Amino acid sequence: MQFYIPSHKKPFGTLSMRAKATSMQLFVILLVVWLIKAQILETYGCLGVEREALLAFKSGVIDPRNCLSSWEGSDCCRWKGVRCNNETRRVEKLKLRFPCPASLDANYIGFGGEVNPSLLSLSHLKHLDLSMNNFSTGFPNFIASYKKLRYLDLSYAGFTGAIPPEFGNLSTLRYLDLSNIDAKLSTTSHGKLSWIKGLHSLRYLDLTSVLLQNANDWLQGVSMLSSLQVLRLGLCSLPSNPDPISNFNLTSLTILDLQDNLFNSTWPGWLRNFTSLTDLNLLNNNLFGPIPVELNNFTRITSLLLGSNNFDGQVADSINNLCRLATLDLSGINIDRDIVEFLSIFSCVPLNNWRALDLKKTNIRGNLSGWLEQMTSLIYLDVSNNFFNGSIPEGIQKLSNLYFLDLSENLFRGVVHETHLMNFTKLEVLRLSGTSLDLKVDDNWVPPFQANELVLSSCRLGPRFPRWLRLQTEIFVLDLSNNDITGAIPNWFWDLTSPIVFLDLSNNQISGMLLSSLENMTSLRALNFASNFLEGFLPFLPHSLEWLDFSSNMFSGSFPQSFFKPNMLTIHLSNNSISGNIPSSICNLQNLYILDMSNNKIFGELPNCWNSGSKQLMDINLSNNNLSGLLPDSLGLLSSLLFLHLNNNSLYGELPSALQNCPLLLLDLGQNKLSREIPVWLGKLTNLTILRLMSNMFAGNIPAELGQLENLQILDLSWNNLAGNIPQSFGNFHAMASTKLPGYINEPLVTLYVDFIRPTSFETSFTSDVSQSYTDQRLYIATKGSNLQFSKNLFFEKSIDLSGRIPSGDQMQTLVDPTIYAGNPFLCGPPISKNCSGYEPTYTPDEKKHSGGSKNIEIYLGMGLGFLVGLWVVYGILLFKSSWRNTYFYMIDKMYYRFFAGN
Repeated sequence: MQFYIPSHKKPFGTLSMRAKATSMQLFVILLVVWLIKAQILETYGCLGVEREALLAFKSGVIDPRNCLSSWEGSDCCRWKGVRCNNETRRVEKLKLRFPCPASLDANYIGFGGEVNPSLLSLSHLKHLDLSMNNFSTGFPNFIASYKKLRYLDLSYAGFTGAIPPEFGNLSTLRYLDLSNIDAKLSTTSHGKLSWIKGLHSLRYLDLTSVLLQNANDWLQGVSMLSSLQVLRLGLCSLPSNPDPISNFNLTSLTILDLQDNLFNSTWPGWLRNFTSLTDLNLLNNNLFGPIPVELNNFTRITSLLLGSNNFDGQVADSINNLCRLATLDLSGINIDRDIVEFLSIFSCVPLNNWRALDLKKTNIRGNLSGWLEQMTSLIYLDVSNNFFNGSIPEGIQKLSNLYFLDLSENLFRGVVHETHLMNFTKLEVLRLSGTSLDLKVDDNWVPPFQANELVLSSCRLGPRFPRWLRLQTEIFVLDLSNNDITGAIPNWFWDLTSPIVFLDLSNNQISGMLLSSLENMTSLRALNFASNFLEGFLPFLPHSLEWLDFSSNMFSGSFPQSFFKPNMLTIHLSNNSISGNIPSSICNLQNLYILDMSNNKIFGELPNCWNSGSKQLMDINLSNNNLSGLLPDSLGLLSSLLFLHLNNNSLYGELPSALQNCPLLLLDLGQNKLSREIPVWLGKLTNLTILRLMSNMFAGNIPAELGQLENLQILDLSWNNLAGNIPQSFGNFHAMASTKLPGYINEPLVTLYVDFIRPTSFETSFTSDVSQSYTDQRLYIATKGSNLQFSKNLFFEKSIDLSGRIPSGDQMQTLVDPTIYAGNPFLCGPPISKNCSGYEPTYTPDEKKHSGGSKNIEIYLGMGLGFLVGLWVVYGILLFKSSWRNTYFYMIDKMYYRFFAGN
């Protein structure tokens, strides 16, 4: 049977089949188009002009680690550090910061060379990051031409010069970081910051270390950035009194960092408008006076950093309403109260809300019990250099989030056990030095942390070398000094995988020889093994070394080849048995500050290779060796030389006149064989405070030009072959009679010397007190019949030595009061009662003419000249300036009772 189907009707199955066929055809067509497009993109990738621009950039940079090795082929969108838009394939992001992608090598040195302006061809660029490199070229001004840039990071890239005002045209920019730790950047050539107003989309601005000392308009500029949330202007030398502003638009600002600008003022009044802040950093600005009560209006603040200023210690009324506070730095402010009383100021802040406390050097006292255990959210605690006492509570183990703990330089006593540290799984920095704490742990202790810094000086860790250190693989700073550690350093120590940068094992009883493995510690920059019993030859040192102290050991032999490393800043090798010649390579150390190789057996001539490249060398101490020959003229090229100790050697000849080019404070050439006359050019060393030429073979008259040394406090010309009169100009030695030190020497030498040599890049790198690398200046002075050693307070001493028979004569007969000779026990004869037993009578000038046969004439000619010079220097001054008489003898008495009656 057949069914009739009307012609205008279509079977349903037939329609469905055709629809499916059409859909399949459309899918195949789209797939083919997509594959063709993908093939085109695969073949061509990015625009050729952008690819060529990137290759031109690559050819202009120095790439020491071959980080751009992937920059090959046609598709630049697949190159490392390059990102393109998925649709347009235009380059929108270029990120080449340190370290290069996929690299975590701590020794990596970033790109150098130049940044090719060809990058302007990347016209769609939105994100550019060239930070943490070493281009060391002028600022890439062409960057100001990008129209779509939103993110720009050129921080620590090594650029120098002025930021062009055209940067104000980057109106789409939201993030700008031009910070530079080397302070090689400045704002525009005219020193203004008005261009910043054009960046009206900016939310993050960091100009740390950009020099802005002339930018009085800085506050006006940034106040126009209504979207700004973060502002960092630390180390910019900002003017403390910027131009006033009429409209304050920084209502979105939450983070303000103005540290290290040295405002040297009271609390800045313009800060009163910044009440929206959550973070305020005013560290190290020389701010003084009270902390204003208006700070209590900053009710949103959670982080307040006011340390290293000179604020009054009274802070209760100023910050007692900051109830959201979690981070507080008041370091260096004289708070001078009990810790519990201090914390009561912040009674509205729960103890478990505190995240970070820095109270170092605040004269706070008390103990840690009762409050510290409750700060369970604490991640940072520094209470060093205070008067805390008592023991460390075991409850400290509750601070499981702690990563930084500094309890050093306090009055703590007791023992720190494993239980104190058992929960410190996040700890990175531990400092316990300068206390009476003992760190006692089991030999098989496994620390729960991996520390970056361990400063455990004087923690009585000895006598065995702590074995638990072999489990620490991330240590940068290790200080185990003064711990009574004995024996040799274990072999496993040299195989540590930790990238140690600072190592201090001084003042122990470590013996044996240093292994050649020391050379393999390629990250090491500071090494201190002073005051141990190390012996043998000097070891080979790592190329990276900058600070070296091997003093007071038993090293012997000559200097190994390439012992001195090019980046060395300080070299301390005193009090060993090192012999041989001084290698001429020492003259190539252009960064050297201190060279101390005193008290050794070094022989030969001083190298005559010094040059103007050693412009930082301040201290040379080669005393008590076996050096011979002439003083080299090239010493005069050391334009920063302050201290020169060459005493107790066998140097001969005359003083080179080139030394007058050095700004010397101390010149000690005593106990040598120097001859000729004392040069008149010594009078040009106007900063000279100590001049010691004793026990040489100088002859002739004492030059009157020495009287020009008004800052001189110690003068020793004894035991030479001098003759003639004492110059009247010696009456100009005002510093000898002053209780205030002249010029800029107005503090103990240790402090003075640290101020001269402190390194900003290391301080910032190593928080351990590496400033102790200074050299103590020591001098032996013969006074009151004894040889006394002066060191740390050397520049406070005034030396006068009076001994022997008091001479007669018309002028001396006027000094008949015996009390003026008090404090000089080795004087004898009238007018004092002590007889000169064993002394021959003093000759008058007339008697001396007729006493040619007297055997005492030779004695007086040989050794009496030294006595007379020392004696008449003083008496000449006393005769010329009677007002000095009481001052001088007061100083004599004071010195006598200090060193004799006080013992």
